[in-house]
Amino acid sequence: MGLYTLSTKKDNHGNLLTDFDQLSPSQSSESTSQFSEATPSQSILATSSQFSTTSESTLSQSTEVTHQTSPVPLDQPIADNDTSSVLLLDQCILTAQDEAFLNEDQLYMNILCIEGTQSVSVSDGLGLFMVLPDMDFSKSQLKKEHFILLQRKAMCFPQTDAKWICTCSCQPIWSIEIMSSSCSSLISHEELMAMYPPCIHRRVGSVIYEQYDNLQHFNPRDYFIINPEDTDHGYSANSPEIEEATKNGLVPVLRVWSSSLNTHGLVSVVKKKFICFCCNKNHCDHVKRIRYLAVQNLENDIYPHVLQELIDVYNAENETPLNSLKQKIKCHSRKKISFNPTENLTEIFSSGIVNHIQKNDENLVFFPKESHCQHCNGELDSRDPIEHEWIAHNNATIVTYTYLGTATVTLFDGQENCFLNMGSYLVGYDILRSYMHSFLHGRRPLYTFYSVFVEDHCDYGNKTIMENFSYHKLRAAWLSFLRLLDIDFEQGFSCPDCPGDNGPDIIICDGTSLSFQRRMWSWKSPEMPRNTSSKKKSGFKDRVFITEEKTRKLLHRFAVGGDLFRGKQIPVLSIGEKKELLNLLEEYPALSLFIKSVDNGTVKLPKMFSDLITSIASKSPVCGYIHPSKEIGQLIHELIKGVEVKSNHPLWQKLHNYVPVLFELLKNTNGDSAPVELRPLLAELWDVAMYPFDNCEVIDDSLFQIEEPEMSFFPSLPTCRPRGSYNMDAKKNDNSCGKKYKGHPSLLPGVFTFYCPHGVCYGFQVMPTMESPNVPFTILRTRFKTAPRVVVYDNACALHAYCMNRDPIFFKNTIFLVDRLHWDNHVGCSCGYCLALYPTLKELNSQTNEQANAGLKRIKDQLSYMTAENFMEHCCFYLWDKNMKKIEKATH
Repeated sequence: MGLYTLSTKKDNHGNLLTDFDQLSPSQSSESTSQFSEATPSQSILATSSQFSTTSESTLSQSTEVTHQTSPVPLDQPIADNDTSSVLLLDQCILTAQDEAFLNEDQLYMNILCIEGTQSVSVSDGLGLFMVLPDMDFSKSQLKKEHFILLQRKAMCFPQTDAKWICTCSCQPIWSIEIMSSSCSSLISHEELMAMYPPCIHRRVGSVIYEQYDNLQHFNPRDYFIINPEDTDHGYSANSPEIEEATKNGLVPVLRVWSSSLNTHGLVSVVKKKFICFCCNKNHCDHVKRIRYLAVQNLENDIYPHVLQELIDVYNAENETPLNSLKQKIKCHSRKKISFNPTENLTEIFSSGIVNHIQKNDENLVFFPKESHCQHCNGELDSRDPIEHEWIAHNNATIVTYTYLGTATVTLFDGQENCFLNMGSYLVGYDILRSYMHSFLHGRRPLYTFYSVFVEDHCDYGNKTIMENFSYHKLRAAWLSFLRLLDIDFEQGFSCPDCPGDNGPDIIICDGTSLSFQRRMWSWKSPEMPRNTSSKKKSGFKDRVFITEEKTRKLLHRFAVGGDLFRGKQIPVLSIGEKKELLNLLEEYPALSLFIKSVDNGTVKLPKMFSDLITSIASKSPVCGYIHPSKEIGQLIHELIKGVEVKSNHPLWQKLHNYVPVLFELLKNTNGDSAPVELRPLLAELWDVAMYPFDNCEVIDDSLFQIEEPEMSFFPSLPTCRPRGSYNMDAKKNDNSCGKKYKGHPSLLPGVFTFYCPHGVCYGFQVMPTMESPNVPFTILRTRFKTAPRVVVYDNACALHAYCMNRDPIFFKNTIFLVDRLHWDNHVGCSCGYCLALYPTLKELNSQTNEQANAGLKRIKDQLSYMTAENFMEHCCFYLWDKNMKKIEKATH
């Protein structure tokens, strides 16, 4: 397979030209001298309507260069002996000064012609693949060591001729849907483009492709002539498994086909590691393929020589291969303190906190700034308090970072002077704000802060600091300061990007071990109401497709036997076990019919059916992978009727988004509709999925009293209904996965947090007992008016079963998903809980909660031995600060 590159040359007049050169295998590994002649002042811009200049001055500045150019017509074929360059992008040569007038598409093309000519390549033949260096628009330059893969196919549209449809590796979900769909679409080209709007790479690539097709006299109809067998469902279009795509400097970039992912990747060596530019990972299947071949014998001719070249590059880079006052301290300050520094505070801090205080005989005197009494609102006496000896305390200690000795003060609030009035002593805001920031950054307990503070004062010569200002005094001042901070928790614990008063549509939740001592809180004994929810509900056997455990286990091994399934090796079926399985499946005629239709005669089913079959063979409810919504029901019935779903792109995309288990199966099958043998099974699966909800009534919440849970903090999600009491509460086993943790002998298990997809915490609940599905269930049912659309939890399978056993109607439209990190631990669960299968959630950071909880561990030392009240205040404050930083960052 040849390699075409977008190159630059000069004509006889010294003008810069561009054309596609076909490189031989030996030439493709060498850099040509033509590329070095493309100086920054000699850039070329495309001539299509998408890439026109924005001012006449730009054109006039370049006239001197462009008027001498004689471009060869693009509709004429290139003679074999013609060594002259063919002008593809012949508009005008723009300088860097002119680039300010270009839009992003024009700028990208212009920079490509200057810097990226070595890296832009199109595969030979129909040019089904193109590689572009990515663009950094913030710096107006190409990204180093980052490439984009474009792939195209031809499609026929109603009442029009075939057209090229281009996909991009920066839109992987859409790429899979387009490349796996039929080449005959039921919707127009315009409607398809509206569904899959092109990215900047596709727009720029289309311009280059247009020039390439004009050169080679290609049109979309050629796609069906050259590739008659692979046009409907093949991704590779008869392309080799591994082929050179471009060069990253002198290092090859290989295009690698993954049969398991049904996608191509671009693999090269960057910083001593194999990296896939399409997946942006160093451990994807494309990289694993190269790693596997790196340890094999590569003398086989089916692999290009450039593969060994890349492996040699990798091998070469990795060759080397005391005083505690117990009396009660009362804070006399009462005004709310701004969390963010005010102008007054900044001015006082910058010039010195004590320089603004009036002195009298070497003592500092503080005057109240109020004109009216805080108790009776009467007008205060305006005469001089010093002259009339209205002194509250003599020789009161003033505490700041600079030692000041003693001073005389009067009772006052202190906010105007940035002091906190603790009655017998004052503490400067500079000290309190310093510890505030230290606490928010974590890992520095108050006593450590105090010890450093004392050492600093000793260095200044203040040897009596501990006598005048003990740790007990600092602690009392800090707690008072914390409670006076003017904080809107309701605003801080709600996300501006998640509108509505029902909380976020997508919840990411988990528990963390941050807690305090059990002896610090006496939990009330829950009073079990007499009224219980005893409405008719489904049981475990009503919700799964296969009720017999033996049949499920044999079918699971038949689907994935011999493979490493989610980190666990699954044993292969014997011939006798297969016969036994087929006999057991006779009790499920629809499933038996489908299994027989796809049985290849071996003891293992083809891999393409593993997602669906392992889901059916799991102990998970069917409604966990075929969600019981009205929209999904209509889609399932369309499949049962034999609608050509692959040609109907709206239906095909909907199937991908909401029932990925079926999408993964159908994308690899022949034909545009669901196989005939699959349709009866789909009908039975849908009936089982709907059964739990057709046999359950809505719970009457008026039977229970609404009570605010203990040690729970959700300021933007107040309690709206009671949890209720259920018959299943007396049972322990929910037939699902469980979390095992022994816990700390003296501390409570921890807190359970709720986050939205944007990383904003909505609140937390202190757990009195070990983490269980009861905690998220109680929060969801008592604080959400309607259940969230998606709940991501590392034990989502158990939570789903817990909810189904209590209030299935409330959670009917909720999708429960396991986060990506913990998915491999769920060997016995259906693929419907796998977050990675849902394309609409591809960008969702499922580790939001884990990452935030890791931050909570920083303050574990400070909070573990606090009282319950102090624990809640500090935890709320810490999470509020993290939320505000998230919100501020997102806003800007």
